[in-house]
Amino acid sequence: MFIKKFTALIMVLVISVSFFACAKDEETYDEEDKKTSQSKSVSKKDDDKKDEDIKEDKEDTSNDTLKLNETNNIDGYATFSLQSVTTAPEIFALNGRYGHYANSTTGNIYIDAVFEVKNISDGVIDYQKFMTAYATNDEGKKYKAELFGSEDEERTVVIQTGNINPGEIAYFHAAISVPSTQEVYGLTFKIKEKEYKITYKLNETLKKVTHLRVGDMHENPDYATLEFLNLEFSDELIAEKGDSPRHKVDNSNDTLMLLTFNITNFTEGEKSCADLITLFPLFDKKYTYEYEIFTEERDGEHLSENGYIAPLATRKVVVMIEIPKAAAEKSYEIRTIFDNKEFMIK
Repeated sequence: MFIKKFTALIMVLVISVSFFACAKDEETYDEEDKKTSQSKSVSKKDDDKKDEDIKEDKEDTSNDTLKLNETNNIDGYATFSLQSVTTAPEIFALNGRYGHYANSTTGNIYIDAVFEVKNISDGVIDYQKFMTAYATNDEGKKYKAELFGSEDEERTVVIQTGNINPGEIAYFHAAISVPSTQEVYGLTFKIKEKEYKITYKLNETLKKVTHLRVGDMHENPDYATLEFLNLEFSDELIAEKGDSPRHKVDNSNDTLMLLTFNITNFTEGEKSCADLITLFPLFDKKYTYEYEIFTEERDGEHLSENGYIAPLATRKVVVMIEIPKAAAEKSYEIRTIFDNKEFMIK
């Protein structure tokens, strides 16, 4: 009897120990499984976070903000930089005295963006296929660009039909017709599926311009040198050593603005002064006046109209603008184009 009770007790102890061990093993497994599950969850969150970061990076690089004169690169296709954004009723080339493609939509005006574009591909770039563009107003309404074109070699006209050849640099216009009543527009330019954006306030001029002051010199050893010598107002134009005036004002209410330059020609051929320098005088921000160019002869006693400069020669050039004396008392800005670069005299 005692042996039977002892045996039963032993069996109870064995069963208890086995149950406890199994319970412990199950507890350990549950804890490890929980840790593994948590680790997988954290890993998934990290992966999701990485995916989000990658997505955000892609979004950031697909919408770049344009900055003036900053070079952007489209691999194997083109490099380009924004040169200017202006508001105008028609499109003007840098050296153009007359506009082109006047806006025909009543109440609308052009936003004209100009880019310096270099073709770095092996093929031609069609003007009409280089980019798409649109302006967006505050309400989200979009206005697509109507006109794409490039300036000719002399930068006097804008041509809509043509190509940028491999290795060539072009000055490319994208013009968008928008209502003149809206103050601010968001501009988007899309090239090869990549978008570039800039905010523009209507009637503002976005452009980096170098001021030209008396004593300043601009030199291009492959083209020419321009030195700004003097600016004065006078009733007559006369050569430095001349005895008689080359020109006098006929009206006592008028005066002459005289701008004097030294220009040296470094090209192989003779150059007309009118081909070397172009001016756009603006007085009181609204009045424009014509000008004449005179070249001082080597003897310093005579002035000839326009005139030519031989290779490696330096000539004194006088630009004469006849204006009312009242205009001379107002502010003025004289946009000066030399060596395909823009300078401002003010």
